[in-house]
Amino acid sequence: MQGILFTPNLEELVRIGGYSTKSVGSIQLPGTILKDGPAGFSATLTGGENGMAYPPAIVLASSWNSKLAHDFGTAIGEDSLQLGYAGWYAPSINIHRTPYSGRNFEYFSEDPILSGMMAAETVRGAQNKGVIVFVKHFAVNDQEVNRMGGAMMVDEQAIRELYLEPFELTVREGGARGMMASMNRLGPLWVGSNPGLMTEVLRNEWGFQGVVSTDQASFPVFGYQDLRQGLEAGTDLWLNTDAELWTIPEGEVDDSLLSNTKRAAHNVAYSVVNSNAMNGLEAGGKLVDVTPLWKIAANIATVVLGLGALLTMAFVTWRLVIQKRSRESVAIDATSK
Repeated sequence: MQGILFTPNLEELVRIGGYSTKSVGSIQLPGTILKDGPAGFSATLTGGENGMAYPPAIVLASSWNSKLAHDFGTAIGEDSLQLGYAGWYAPSINIHRTPYSGRNFEYFSEDPILSGMMAAETVRGAQNKGVIVFVKHFAVNDQEVNRMGGAMMVDEQAIRELYLEPFELTVREGGARGMMASMNRLGPLWVGSNPGLMTEVLRNEWGFQGVVSTDQASFPVFGYQDLRQGLEAGTDLWLNTDAELWTIPEGEVDDSLLSNTKRAAHNVAYSVVNSNAMNGLEAGGKLVDVTPLWKIAANIATVVLGLGALLTMAFVTWRLVIQKRSRESVAIDATSK
């Protein structure tokens, strides 16, 4: 795989990764669709199909039933197969530091062991159906207010015993192949640009194999999630829907960047080839991008409606001009008499 991944160019490797991964024809890698949310697939903000709504994680954790957590993951996996989604931005396993946290419904518990064990079973169930899970928000994203770029200060004992423990369990016990970096900073560094966390702990110490995506990165306000720094630290994919926002100027592309980009591409590809995106593909088959008929029809309808609206506006404008000139002509005639 490493040898093959020398061939794709930067345009294929460093690109938008918002709610999808791109197909790479040069290595016959299919594209994927990735979706929120923690209590079932949601398409409210991003379009597409809606999934089943399940009880939130806090209710699941209150059962202390690990088999139920596994069944929940399996159900998510079944939904993904029906909806055509390969990735799930969940489960969320930050800690209930306060009962007033805005996203406690999304997180399991104030207990890191309970959170980790329930999430690990959820991961197992979902991955058994070929879902790429993105366990989030890694890490120390334990408050919702000012989480974008906020600097979190924590000593090593606390971070290992409380804030990293759930994530470690999803990797060691659940075999998670996806992780989502949080928006906050750990000390002065944005989490996704922290090599100690993204590479030394996550990959080297815990043995994580898979893809690490950023959290939301589609607007200039998220510009602190630097592309080069993130790639150097071990982040692989930017959750971004703006093709122009995250780019590398041609003059700044060097061997180090290419090496890190190739590594990131390998991690993305590893997750995709171990997902349900490969279902139906056979050895020796060729990947062909096809525009579905409904999308062609929708595009045609959009063009026709747009032209119709323009013609209607032009006609109305023309009629108003004619009417105005007619009134002015009548007024002039009346004056001359």
